[in-house]
Parts: sequence; structure tokens; C-alpha cells
Amino acid sequence: MSTLTDLKARIASDIDDDANDFAAEIGESITAAIEFYQDTLFIKETRGLTFTTVNAQQIYTVSDAADLANVRDIFNVFSNDGSTTRELDACDPGRMEILSDNSAATGEPYAYSWFDEALWLYPVPGATTYTIRLHCRMAAAAPATGGETGNIWMVRGFELIRAKAKAILYDHVLEYPEKVGPMEARAAEQERRLVSRMNRLVGTGYVTPTCF
Repeated sequence: MSTLTDLKARIASDIDDDANDFAAEIGESITAAIEFYQDTLFIKETRGLTFTTVNAQQIYTVSDAADLANVRDIFNVFSNDGSTTRELDACDPGRMEILSDNSAATGEPYAYSWFDEALWLYPVPGATTYTIRLHCRMAAAAPATGGETGNIWMVRGFELIRAKAKAILYDHVLEYPEKVGPMEARAAEQERRLVSRMNRLVGTGYVTPTCF
């Protein structure tokens, strides 16, 4: 099963980087290629994003739950105190700002806002620990390590990212403009293949999220 390490080695071979002079640039181009497609490919609906609250902490970011970086849409947010699950009300960020002053109440959250790539809770959680669960649409994360197996970008998207990353390298690093077009064309072909496969899976004529 292909990994990030495999992809880096393949691209290095493709561009004849036998001396490993462009290792850093290859890694950066792969990251840029994945980010380019993250809002359109391999989006999934999930209930698997959870984190626990911290006493007196209202705002939760990627430092608290790394997958928050991949959230694209939020459908529902739930809080569980260990025995009872409660659905939180969506709150306008402007209203949340007014509520979140120095006199903000503490206790079990009943409202949330999504703002500045962070989840805000109100009231501010107190000493009791709550498990927060999101029903949301998420982008597939890039591989966390070179040896991570099963990452969808390195499995289904291997040839797509290979082509797009080389287009980026040829354009911005190696300065071979004549090679950019063919690589972009190859990436577009791979994207069409993946979109077609997704369409067949969901049985529609357009791309919709699917679990994987």
C-alpha cells in the first residue's frame, strides 16, 4: 500500500533527483497539491470528531482536536456529561461575542459558534468534563507521517497528487514551463477519473460527499 514516503521517492525518480537535492521542495509540493484538492475530493460526512472540554476554556482549536482543521460544514454539535447527550443550539458569532464577556456564565454548554476555524461554546465549560461530538463534513487529512498506511490521498489519489506535485515543481522550483502543461493535463485526467468513481458510488450525476 502506497505511503507518503513512496510518493516522495517516486517523484524524486521522475525528476531525476538522484542526489536528493529537492527533498524539501518535493515534500512542499505534495502538501500544496493535497491542499489544492482538499475542498473538492474525498469529502466525508462523519460523527467521529470528538474532544473533551477543559475547565474555564471556551474556545477550541486544532490544538485541542487536530481534525478541526479539516471541518468544512457543521450539521450538529452534541455535549455529553457522561450520562446524558444534549444537542447544542447554533449561535451567531456576533451574539456569541456579546455573551463571551468577563461575566460569561459557566456550566454545561447549550450553544456553539464556528468562527475563525475554532468552536466556541456557551456557557463556558466548568469543572465538569463534557465530551463534544460534531456531526460534520470533513476534508480528508494529509498523511501525518511518511509511513502512514491507508491514507486516501496516497491510495486512491496517488497518481493525482504525483502529477499535480510535479506540475508545481516544474512551475515554481525547476523552471521547466514546457513540462507544466502535460502534468496539469495528467492531473486533470486523474481528477476526472476520481470524480467519475465517486459519482458511481453515490449514484448521482454530481459529486456528493460519501463516507469511506
